[in-house]
Amino acid sequence: MASWLRSAFVATSIAMLIATHTDAQDSALQQAIQHHVARQGPVMEPPRTQMAELDRKGSAEAVVYYCINENAPGGKNAGANSPANVHCAVTVFTQKTGQWVSLGQTRLGQGKVRDVKSGVIHVESVTFGPNDPLCCPSRKVTRRLGLKNGKLVQLK
Repeated sequence: MASWLRSAFVATSIAMLIATHTDAQDSALQQAIQHHVARQGPVMEPPRTQMAELDRKGSAEAVVYYCINENAPGGKNAGANSPANVHCAVTVFTQKTGQWVSLGQTRLGQGKVRDVKSGVIHVESVTFGPNDPLCCPSRKVTRRLGLKNGKLVQLK
């Protein structure tokens, strides 16, 4: 009985240590994301984060998608009423020497991250067609993003 209790105590202690370490990592990642996004401008909604193995080195990177509203108070065009002043971006963070750092950012315009699979970030955005008014791009564009030499790049 005493042996079982010691084993249970050790297992519980290890689980708590792992959970505490994971919580600290999550907290550090959230702080890095908040710091990065705050420098971009007022966000429309909380950033969405997906953990994914992008560089095939064994650890997951954080793929962060967010949209900035330049029309909101504090934005570059505060008080304006134009959807063209909303732009979205994707940023990838990785851990280096115990800190979360950005590997790059790609602006998506009025776009979004569709999926992350097999080391590739699939994004969709819209761009202006030949007869589009300045407010309303209409042509859908899909792109593939990934890591190359430790940087976020567009893939062919």
